[in-house]
Amino acid sequence: MNILDLLAQSGIAAKRVSSTHGGEYASACPLCGGGTDRFRAWPERGSGGRWWCRQCGRGGDLIQYLRDVRGMSYLEARCFLDKEPSNGRRSGNPEAREWTPKTAALPGDQWREKADAFMTWAQGILAETPDVIEWLRDERGLSGETVRTARLGLNSKDFFLDRAAWGLTGDKKVWLPAGLVIPTFTEDGRVLRLKIRRPGKEDPRYVFISGGSTGTMILDGGAGCYVVVESELDGLLLQQEARDLCCVVILGSASARPDEATTARLNSAEVLLVALDADAAGAKQAWTWWTRNFPMARRWPPVRGKDITDMWRVGVSARSWVVAGIKGEM
Repeated sequence: MNILDLLAQSGIAAKRVSSTHGGEYASACPLCGGGTDRFRAWPERGSGGRWWCRQCGRGGDLIQYLRDVRGMSYLEARCFLDKEPSNGRRSGNPEAREWTPKTAALPGDQWREKADAFMTWAQGILAETPDVIEWLRDERGLSGETVRTARLGLNSKDFFLDRAAWGLTGDKKVWLPAGLVIPTFTEDGRVLRLKIRRPGKEDPRYVFISGGSTGTMILDGGAGCYVVVESELDGLLLQQEARDLCCVVILGSASARPDEATTARLNSAEVLLVALDADAAGAKQAWTWWTRNFPMARRWPPVRGKDITDMWRVGVSARSWVVAGIKGEM
């Protein structure tokens, strides 16, 4: 994870403006808002990058970004980034390393109203775009019923909307980029956040819409077994193929943490399979943070591919893979 990833999670796409210092990027500032290039980021400097805003004068490393922008404490920020204390050694105080799940704050009523209207519109666009529906079926393995139930949609062009209309403060616009609209819901069906997968090789590939929650999405299924995945599309495919065998926990990224309600459910799990992507980021989180905080957790990476969808593409049965995980076979 670097500074550009953190910006993308806030719905800010930084633009490369220089190749000096390993690359310099410009964007609006997530702290003082507004503008288009007052915030500068250097992802290759230090560990994960450095940043500075020439408007408000704030700047620093990833730790400082999380403290200033997201209001985390020093230890919370280091835990989020999965770093050891700055002296390079583990703290001798167990309480200093203890992680406490947070209660996920729901978006406001005004934001949810706008999000629901946008999702309904985007669903209509998707229904009239057969090539994207075919892509979801042929490349992502999702049936028409799964697509409809998940309320996936398609945004046909970039929108920059007034923040106040969405119940948000500041003068920076709410950016709704063109792409596949992927909503996340609470267990009782309320929208938590919106994420848009941009087409082609656009950077960033995924954009979280401003104002959404960081809460965890759980797709209910067979009791007792929980499978943790990163991607919403992977989670939908897994639920489609093995709904009666497991509940699917969708984080949104390898470094995300379960909220308080999700943690309570995971602590009662009989089987907890951590199926983060089979890449460096996923492996790091699966072997360290998850097994440290959930004793019953077992790393269960996708086979013959990076994620659940890759596994499906080469003909590996997600259902058989879950069964093997429940039985403890590899």
